Amino acid sequence: MNLDFKKIEKIAKERHNLHEGQSSHRPLLSKKTGLTASPWYYEFVGLVGEFAFAEDFGVEVDQSLKVDGDGGKDFLQFPKVGKIDIKAAQIPNNLLVEEGHVRADVFVLYGFDINKETAWSVGWTYKEEVLAKTPQAWPQKVVNHIVPKFELNHINKLKQMLGIECEYDIFQELGL
Repeated sequence: MNLDFKKIEKIAKERHNLHEGQSSHRPLLSKKTGLTASPWYYEFVGLVGEFAFAEDFGVEVDQSLKVDGDGGKDFLQFPKVGKIDIKAAQIPNNLLVEEGHVRADVFVLYGFDINKETAWSVGWTYKEEVLAKTPQAWPQKVVNHIVPKFELNHINKLKQMLGIECEYDIFQELGL
């Protein structure tokens, strides 16, 4: 799906300015290059996932600025499954949830290509599956519960549970 990355960047910069100096606000650093991304990029990554989920599930992203953030709950309008937290990554090989921040009931992972301004769903899992993973200091020094993408459920299963129409997917049917 195509997203409006300029709009997302604007909101990310606003959130960065509001959250700068808080302990949960960490500029991203590349281990390969040693370069730090733009200070607002951390917010941008999360927002790309939220906007992709909103597009997939026909809901709106909460664009309001909250001093204390969303408490790890991006979408609350799905009582059938509870609170949903969205994660995103340019290389979405693993769902990463920071230790002590497993607050939602469902976690959804999205990947994105910043050059093509596109995003795609990778999969989702329940809180219990996240907590079953022993936290590790990875990447770098942040201690995370790590769920490999091949252990995630297909996004259509979540859509079906929520009564949202989804396209037929032969790969899902085959369990791939």
